[in-house]
Amino acid sequence: KRLALSACGGLTAPGLRDCLAGLPALTAVNLRSSREAVTDGVLAALASTARASLTSLCVADCSDVSDRGVSALARRCRSLQTLDMTGCKRLTDLSLFALADADLFPGLKDLSFRGCEGVTETGVSWLAMRSTTITRLELSGCAVSRTGLAAMSQAFAHAVVRVSKSHFGYGPAPRGDEYREIAVYGRTWAAAASIQ
Repeated sequence: KRLALSACGGLTAPGLRDCLAGLPALTAVNLRSSREAVTDGVLAALASTARASLTSLCVADCSDVSDRGVSALARRCRSLQTLDMTGCKRLTDLSLFALADADLFPGLKDLSFRGCEGVTETGVSWLAMRSTTITRLELSGCAVSRTGLAAMSQAFAHAVVRVSKSHFGYGPAPRGDEYREIAVYGRTWAAAASIQ
């Protein structure tokens, strides 16, 4: 259910696509620092293969990932909760728009866009309005100011502003993870009741 191929220098995009095609039940994938092997095409293949099961993905420091790859994930991976895009320099607000508009359940929980200079307050505000289940959002190195963080803080029901030497963004509010689980349970119950 888990695949960890971080920092695999000899890995190629076609080889990775072939590997992923045979693993439809993946729940967690770590491709950190696999650089040229992780492309938008690889993310689209992963999204097609593990669309129902994938909950966690790390493609940190994979320089060939762009907004197109994130859009493919957002459209197909409905169970996605954790996404680490640290250092993916080609990402912009379009990635946040795609994630915000995705119909994810139970919803995004933990996101990192550390070092993604194309991510701005515009994208974060869109995400804040549409993705209310987020408890952690790392934005160090993005085009987001402290004032912008503070202005959007009310939109994140389960997170509070966290600024330190090692973190710039939002972290869990006191008991935020627990309140998030209660909210998810309530949405599930309401959906089940409306079906009957």
